[in-house]
Amino acid sequence: MSAHACPESIDRRRAMLRTAMGPDIARALADAAVIEVMVNPDGILRLDRLGQGRLDTGVRLETPRSSGSSVSSPRISVSKCMPVIRS
Repeated sequence: MSAHACPESIDRRRAMLRTAMGPDIARALADAAVIEVMVNPDGILRLDRLGQGRLDTGVRLETPRSSGSSVSSPRISVSKCMPVIRS
């Protein structure tokens, strides 16, 4: 994000990200100990937590079934070509 973005805009983007990705990922994003959120093609949600390493959360998310699968929301897109979201 631009260093010149207003705080309200950044807050709105973060809120949109939490809403678009669902409650399980939103909880992970809110956890200060979580340094990485991963959803593998099988839909299993894994977290990388400080001091604990990678953990299987036991949560399985529905994943798109097409070969060019992507998850998107207005202004947010995750696909094979762009697998990382920065907030």
